[in-house]
Amino acid sequence: MGRHADALPREADPTQPSTAAAAASDSYLVALDSDEVEEFSRELLAYTLDAAQRGTLENLEGNLRAWRSTAGIYESPDVLAQMTADLDLADITEVFPPAEREVAAAAGG
Repeated sequence: MGRHADALPREADPTQPSTAAAAASDSYLVALDSDEVEEFSRELLAYTLDAAQRGTLENLEGNLRAWRSTAGIYESPDVLAQMTADLDLADITEVFPPAEREVAAAAGG
């Protein structure tokens, strides 16, 4: 946080997650509101600790991709409108998994 703190206005509090997000102008976090930035911060800590314990970044990277996608939706008004539009339940078709015999037939057996 130290390197970004110099870029903050003098009255900004760099210990607040929303302020820290705004400091990184190229960051996707600027698209999130303060509650979401705080949620991101909590998840980042949890996933980072998990990565250290497991010795893999897989879950952490997945979480970061999810947050980046969320911010991308917020920054794209057309996509956000489609995602939040009312759904007509008559347009939804329920899909069931194939029966075992259908799977076997498709596999040629």
